[in-house]
Amino acid sequence: MGAGEGGHRLRRYMPWYYVIFFGSNALQRFVLKFPELVTDTLILFSVTVDLLLNLICLWMAQSIIRSLDAAWLSRTESPVSSEQTSENPQPSIPL
Repeated sequence: MGAGEGGHRLRRYMPWYYVIFFGSNALQRFVLKFPELVTDTLILFSVTVDLLLNLICLWMAQSIIRSLDAAWLSRTESPVSSEQTSENPQPSIPL
């Protein structure tokens, strides 16, 4: 996966993330504000929405990590320019 493809994947996840994030927030506020109306089904639904939110966060993190790996590999595999000499080495960041 290239770095650009990771950006497209993130773009697909973002609307779902926001919808589920605000939905989860609304459910949590409802549960806290009206505890007398809370049922087992509502709690199960709330937990399911929270689980979905966490899965989307994990997918987004995975996409970001893969994109960074692809960008790092493309950077390290590119030929060294003639301007870089042994007198002026560029620092490398190990992963």
